Amino acid sequence: MKLSKWVLVGIALIGIVVVGTYFILLPSEKGVPKVTFKITIDKSTKWQTYTLIVKDQDGNPLSGVDVSYEQTDLDFMFSVDYEAIPHDLFTQNYEQPYYELGLNTIHFSPYLNWAQLEPQKGEFNWFYEYPEGFHNTADLGLSLPNFEDDSKTFPEWTEPDDIDGKFKQDYEEFVKAFVSHYNGTVDVYRLGSEVNTGSWSGAAQGKSYDWAVDWLKWQCSLIKEIDPDAKISIDLAPELLLVREGNPQELDWTGLLPKPMWEMDFIQKLIDNEVEFDIIGIELHPGLYCNLQDIIEYLINLPFNKPIYIWETVTASADTTLLAEESSVRGCHPAGGFTEEYQKNQILGLFDIAIENPRIIGIEYLSFVDDPQNRWSSDGRFLFGGLLRADGTPKPAYYALMDYWHSLFTSGQAKTDQNGEITFNALPGTFTIKVNGQVVTKIEEEVTEKEEPCHVCGG
Repeated sequence: MKLSKWVLVGIALIGIVVVGTYFILLPSEKGVPKVTFKITIDKSTKWQTYTLIVKDQDGNPLSGVDVSYEQTDLDFMFSVDYEAIPHDLFTQNYEQPYYELGLNTIHFSPYLNWAQLEPQKGEFNWFYEYPEGFHNTADLGLSLPNFEDDSKTFPEWTEPDDIDGKFKQDYEEFVKAFVSHYNGTVDVYRLGSEVNTGSWSGAAQGKSYDWAVDWLKWQCSLIKEIDPDAKISIDLAPELLLVREGNPQELDWTGLLPKPMWEMDFIQKLIDNEVEFDIIGIELHPGLYCNLQDIIEYLINLPFNKPIYIWETVTASADTTLLAEESSVRGCHPAGGFTEEYQKNQILGLFDIAIENPRIIGIEYLSFVDDPQNRWSSDGRFLFGGLLRADGTPKPAYYALMDYWHSLFTSGQAKTDQNGEITFNALPGTFTIKVNGQVVTKIEEEVTEKEEPCHVCGG
């Protein structure tokens, strides 16, 4: 029997809605009692109190009625990046454990797959289709810090050296085509990719941060012209990553310009220039750049009253020389070194932080499988950052994260009280509701919002 969705309400925890709350409803027989869904939105927490009210056809409350609820998905987005793994190798060796983990979000980078998606100018090969039943994100670049390396993946017929001319024109046509084709499929478009980190493999022809803001404003307008409801994240590196040693204001990783810009300053620059972005993307690596307590304080104090997406995070399960050196400089190298047990605890700790912070809408873990061949980590920091070992066997973090994720889902059964009500607490997501064993086909809604101020909303 075909499923249908009834959009119940967007939980406006932080001013916008990326993914709403849904109930899955199926056709049923006439005479099913009327069901009203009531929620008082509390912006200070992700956990919301749901009340289901069951009445007869005349509007009288029905007591003693069996009501069951089963959560089948969360609005919180959980993804794992596997793009370092060649697709054929992934489908052959890793696809089954990847989906068994329980993740509900798929990330794809049209930016780094442009040559495959548009092999000849104006001739598109939409070879990639997001799987059904998932939230989806799409990276549309532009990575200023890594532009020279990224340009090796671009189509041969464009001209990266002419970034403000032919390249921009070609990329505009590609972005418009991609957004048009995938319109309604992508939940979050991701732009910027550490744009505030300055230069580490050669910035895009020495462009300034003013130029970067103009470029992002242009990209956002392209996307929203085609999809006005699109949600856009600007993905940045935080102060926790940028601070190494010495005077932070004198930071310069390579001697090239521009130097890194604090993310707070860059976000303010975006706002001052009226860039139409919705989400702050933040990169966090527990154990390498920061510890969990640093992360808690950082996220609570992050201003601007916008949702936060942790767009890149990874924790290693074994030491490398550079990993030990960098984490020691920041004072966060574990006393016993990086181990599989340490990795597990750090990942679970970060997920706990994200679930308890109402502004955080999702996490993308960076590495699914250990990468001893060093396909993407040029400095060797994350060779052992995978949830699976190089031989494909799961680490403790894999099973722990699987169990943790599924523990967040809420299901239950109860009889209505004298007012015809049952109440339960849950994270926003997708539910199936049954009354006396029958799936409900129609629900009325009553939504209110607590008047108390939110002290963790960043503004």
